[in-house]
Amino acid sequence: MWGKQPGGATILARVLSLLPALGLAVMSGCRGPLPFASPAPSPQYVLVVEPADLLPGEIALGTLWVVGGPLPTAASLEACGRRQPMVAVGNRLAAFLAVPASQAPGEVVVTALLQGAGVPERATTTIRVQPRRFPASRIRASPSQLEARSEEKLREDQEKVRRAKSSSAPRPLWEGEFILPLDAPVSTPYGFIRYINDREVGRHAGVDLVAPAGTPVVATNAGRVVFADRLHAAGLTVIVDHGLSLFSSYCHLSRIAVGAGDTVRKGQVVGWVGNTGFSTGPHLHWSVTVGLNSVDPASLTGPRPWLGSLPR
Repeated sequence: MWGKQPGGATILARVLSLLPALGLAVMSGCRGPLPFASPAPSPQYVLVVEPADLLPGEIALGTLWVVGGPLPTAASLEACGRRQPMVAVGNRLAAFLAVPASQAPGEVVVTALLQGAGVPERATTTIRVQPRRFPASRIRASPSQLEARSEEKLREDQEKVRRAKSSSAPRPLWEGEFILPLDAPVSTPYGFIRYINDREVGRHAGVDLVAPAGTPVVATNAGRVVFADRLHAAGLTVIVDHGLSLFSSYCHLSRIAVGAGDTVRKGQVVGWVGNTGFSTGPHLHWSVTVGLNSVDPASLTGPRPWLGSLPR
C-alpha cells in the first residue's frame, strides 16, 4: 500500500500529476472504467518576435517554438521585403530581423517559411513599426577624398565585405548586453540621409563617434573576427561575427589590434580611432548588420532581455 511506504503520499501525488501529461485520466476510487488514452495533441509551431514594437532601422529576434512535432529541416524569416535564414538553437529556430530605415509605419506581417516532412508551410505573426523621421546629413569632400568612393572601389569593398559575412556561427557567440565600442560624442547617428557635396548618396548605415586619433576601440560583444584589413572607403576595418548572422564593424581605424579568425571577448581592444579611408576627420564609424542589412546599433545596446533567451 502507498501509505505504508516512506513518502508514499508524495510519490502518489507526483504520479497522479504526471498522468495528464502522459495522456491518461484517472477516475476517483477503484470503481468505474479504467484509465484511457486521450488523443495526442496536434503539433504546435508558434512564431514569436521580440520586441514586437519597433522603429525603422531597429533589430528584433524571431523565434519559432516547436511543441510536439519535428523541427523543420530548413526555414527562413521573411518581413519588410527581406528574408533571413533561421538556424536551429536547442529546441527552436531563430533569426534576427532587420527593419529597414525606409520602412513605412504600421502593422507588418512576419512569416517563417518552413520545409520538412510533417511540418506546416509557414507560421506567422505581426509586429508594429512606429513612425521615425531621419534628418539630412551634409558633408563636403575634396576630389581626392571622393576617389576612395569611386564606383569601382565601392564594388571592390562590397565584395570583400560580402565574402567576410557569407557565413556565420550557427549559435550565439555574444554574452549578455552589448556595449558601446567607444565612449564619445555622436557626430552622425544612424539612418541620416547623407549628402556629399549636395548630392544624395544614401543613408548613413552606422553611427559616427568622434574621438582623438589613437583612442582605443573595443568589441561591442564577444565573437569571432571575420575581417581585419583595409577597405577603400571604410579604411582600416574590423568585422566581428556574433553568431546568427549578426555582425559589428569598426571603420576608419588608425591601427588594427586583431586578425581574421581571432576570438574576441566583449570589451577587448580591436583597434584605435583613425582617419583612414573616406573620412573628414578622426572618428569611429560603428555599424551593425544582420547579414548585409544594416540596423541602428543603438537598438542593440543596453538591457535587451530577449538577447538572452537563446541557449549558447
